[in-house]
Amino acid sequence: MRARITLILFLSFAGTSLTGSTLAQPQRQTQADPQAVLAKLLRERQTADLTLLTLRATGDKEWLPYMEALAKSGDSRLRQFAVACLADLGDKDATPALADRFLHDSDNTVRIEALVALLKLDTIPPEPLRDALKNSDEHIRCVAARAMVKAGQFDDAKPTLLALIESRDLPTAAMSRMSLLATGNADMLEPLRKLVRDPTTEPALVALLIEQAMEQKIQAAMPLLEDALTAKHLDAVMDARTLRAISALDKAAGARIGKAIADSDNRAFQCLMMRVLSERTDAPVVLGRLAKEKGLPGVLARLELARRDEALKGLAAPLAEAVGLGHPVVVEYVLDCAKADAKKNPQAADVYTPALLAFVESVSRNETRMTREHIVAALAVTWLVELGSPRATEGVKKLVAGRYDAVLRLTAAGLSKAQPSARACDLAAPLLKNPYPDVQQEAAMTLGRHGDKRATTVLSDLVTDPNTDPRQQARAAWNLLRIQGKTAQTVEELAKQVK
Repeated sequence: MRARITLILFLSFAGTSLTGSTLAQPQRQTQADPQAVLAKLLRERQTADLTLLTLRATGDKEWLPYMEALAKSGDSRLRQFAVACLADLGDKDATPALADRFLHDSDNTVRIEALVALLKLDTIPPEPLRDALKNSDEHIRCVAARAMVKAGQFDDAKPTLLALIESRDLPTAAMSRMSLLATGNADMLEPLRKLVRDPTTEPALVALLIEQAMEQKIQAAMPLLEDALTAKHLDAVMDARTLRAISALDKAAGARIGKAIADSDNRAFQCLMMRVLSERTDAPVVLGRLAKEKGLPGVLARLELARRDEALKGLAAPLAEAVGLGHPVVVEYVLDCAKADAKKNPQAADVYTPALLAFVESVSRNETRMTREHIVAALAVTWLVELGSPRATEGVKKLVAGRYDAVLRLTAAGLSKAQPSARACDLAAPLLKNPYPDVQQEAAMTLGRHGDKRATTVLSDLVTDPNTDPRQQARAAWNLLRIQGKTAQTVEELAKQVK
């Protein structure tokens, strides 16, 4: 469930601000050496962090060997970053490197990150967890004990948890109490309820407890969730989080969630809760009642009812109604629906195309900075390109042929984030001749990700120009290496340079 655009999403649109320039392209004075440029960007303190974040945002598994090397760096901050990246980039292939950091790193913060990553991948065997219960760091003991409770190993974890509830660190003590509550220790409930009702308790801690109750399916925590829902000091985001947890624990919560949607005037909250409601088995009955409502609740309910038909035959009208509201939060909701439906039935999902194209065309064309509506519109372009229906492809082709404005710039950005394909390259190729460098550069990124040699000149200019933004320079260098077929070789060489 997304409550906001993440840092990684913003970084993925790095270099696509909506300001343009008619300055001539820089002329290369030297032959581009993308490997040397990447090495320099990663080596220099003022560019290293942004470069690492940019490379992480590519999602390319080819960076796994470099992150494995970085996880053994002498800099604990870099090790922590690398551990956070490993699971994202490598999936279960990252298990050996993560296990090594969990078992052997000298920094307990890195060890905790590695343990959490292993637990997310569900690849850690019981024995290291038992060893972690003996660790001197109570945070590691807490995470390990919670993992053992989740795995049903209550007896092994209970002594550690009973000791940890006396911790001076409030989150450690509270989460240990919650784990004990999961094992059937009802004495833990009242102190936890008192903590949630206390207006001085950090909302972040309340959120952790709510997530823990949902993740571990702790039915005994329901009174605590009721407290969170009625607490006046907690905001709508926390209410949404709490209702999601209640939905996971209470089979009869559908009507309650529907009422919360109808009673709210917060669009983001309504969309978040509609996502939760639509996944429930009792959704059709509740949606039927909500569909009679005015405003956004009725619009979303009619949309969801139409989606119940896998052929999506009745979706066009409620879809146009929803997108016609023009609100980025609502369009983002629609886009999530489109992605889910395209996985099940790509041909039927083409019904989303006209409405999403209309939204892209409708956004403000004179903006100089990327706003939320432009980001959502760019994501819509990405989806349309990946859907690849004749209607979607023709629509994007028309956007590409448009005049230079914010819509053309976000279209170029959306193209560059689409999964590499010949279709994406063919759509972006005409923009290589665009006189505006920002559009031209995003087109080159699109082709470069596919290894298309037509992008070589523009990417080389970006790599060799000392005035290029480091994020753009890193993207250009990586894509140029892809064209040259040297990505694996480069990652291997860069990994050797990690200290």
